[in-house]
Amino acid sequence: MNNQLLCNDNAIGLKRSICLFLSCLLLASCGALKETGQFAEGYYYYRNAKVYITKNGDSVTVYGAHPNHPIDTVALLQLPAPAIKGQLSRYVFSQSSFDLDVVTTPLKYRPPVAGFPRQLNSQINGGVYIGKRRDNFTVRETHTPLLRNQLSVNHFGFSYGAFIGLGATAMNSWVTNNGINIEYDGVVLTKGLSFIIGLNKVNIGLAIGTDHLLDPNRKVWIYEEKPWIGLAVGLNLN
Repeated sequence: MNNQLLCNDNAIGLKRSICLFLSCLLLASCGALKETGQFAEGYYYYRNAKVYITKNGDSVTVYGAHPNHPIDTVALLQLPAPAIKGQLSRYVFSQSSFDLDVVTTPLKYRPPVAGFPRQLNSQINGGVYIGKRRDNFTVRETHTPLLRNQLSVNHFGFSYGAFIGLGATAMNSWVTNNGINIEYDGVVLTKGLSFIIGLNKVNIGLAIGTDHLLDPNRKVWIYEEKPWIGLAVGLNLN
């Protein structure tokens, strides 16, 4: 009984530690990632040429960017253009960047192992994601009923990289082949690779990883370092 109470106390403490860890990650990343997925002022590529874009309200100005003269003061494009009925334009601007994010895998699919059936787990977890990101912004001109041009922007992006973090997992006799006779929530170090797609303000993707139990019962845990497939979701949606 004392061992079980001790394990329960440890599990509560570990859960609090995970929550504190995730909160710190989220607070640390919000400032650096607040512009991710937004069509903001900066350098882009348009038709394989580097350009610099500025925004003033609902209007966009596109300047050329050259190696010797970083920004050409003569505007290449001024959007929206003066309204001409029947002549609407579509522009695609792209941007590549280093991606530092906070992700969680709310669902993990574990294949059958050691005679145990396939599992779909949903324990708390989260971590740091580092990867390469590519964003495409499609800018379209549309007519208002008063035949004035206005802009609409759609975003599509994708990112691929690696993640590492902490998570919880249920520990009992079932997942240890009767190796333990108590129940508690163990803490795991989770790591792997992920591919994330961004559509406007939604970031969702696929993760493939493994878990390493951070206590001595890892020797009897049937899922120790066994691969899983999960749903990856960005915590910092813009």
